[in-house]
Amino acid sequence: MPRSRGTRRRQLNRAALEAKNMTSQPDATKKPSQGEPANDHRKHDGTSGYGQRLKNVPKRMFSALIEASGNANFWLVLGTWALAFVAYWTLSSANTASEKQLNILRNQTRAFVYFDRIEFQVGNITPSDKVTGPIAVYNLPGNLGRGVAVSVVFTNGGTTQTKDARVRVACFRPRDLGGNFIPESNTPPTSTYNSDTPDEPTVLGPKQSKTFGPCAQITQSDLVDIGSGAFRFIVAAEIDYRDVADPKTLHKTFAEQRITIINANLDHFAARFADTGKLNCADEECPENATPEDAAPTDL
Repeated sequence: MPRSRGTRRRQLNRAALEAKNMTSQPDATKKPSQGEPANDHRKHDGTSGYGQRLKNVPKRMFSALIEASGNANFWLVLGTWALAFVAYWTLSSANTASEKQLNILRNQTRAFVYFDRIEFQVGNITPSDKVTGPIAVYNLPGNLGRGVAVSVVFTNGGTTQTKDARVRVACFRPRDLGGNFIPESNTPPTSTYNSDTPDEPTVLGPKQSKTFGPCAQITQSDLVDIGSGAFRFIVAAEIDYRDVADPKTLHKTFAEQRITIINANLDHFAARFADTGKLNCADEECPENATPEDAAPTDL
């Protein structure tokens, strides 16, 4: 049966379309001409090469982070670490502040013993065991058997009492500029100077003062010689103590005083004291292992 003209036309159109499609596809066997870039799809789609693998690392990490952030456990762990850090920082700050407040409280409430004064008391001199022979009468009227007793006063300026306190006082026999001791009287009354007193245990309450001694009983004859400046009279004292607020810490106070006689007349006696030497200190200011004997005037 002869084909119709319409059918023939459709076949020709189909053949022309197929020929056009074949001519539009590139020839894979054709080499690029000089100056024409090769059609290498691997260099354009970014799916190969070491550099591209490195480039994909942040993407993978970001993807993992995004994936983890969607997990409730991730936020729970992160929140736990954040709370732990905040708690540690807060506790450290609180401990530091508490320690500072505790130190301030200790310093405000601790016992603090300081040298207060030298005390002079006019009275009868106790006969010394070293003196023998009959008791003689002193040659100045109104001074029969009398003299001045020298003691040391310490005061606790703190608000708590001391603990394990021990006191030593020393009155050194006066010496002249050449280092010679003041002459000892052969007839009573005679002066006594005690520079080797044993430790005396004591307790000082808050704001309490105590007198320790006497460490010397001085006749008017010696008082006149000391007052003239011919002899130098040194008194030293030491107290070691702890306090109930901080019983682990040992405290100490030293005093080294030179006595100046203003009026040797026992009816109108007057004297003053002043710091001398290096043993006027407290706690860490004091030389290590210092004793009252270190104040002895050996280098006049």
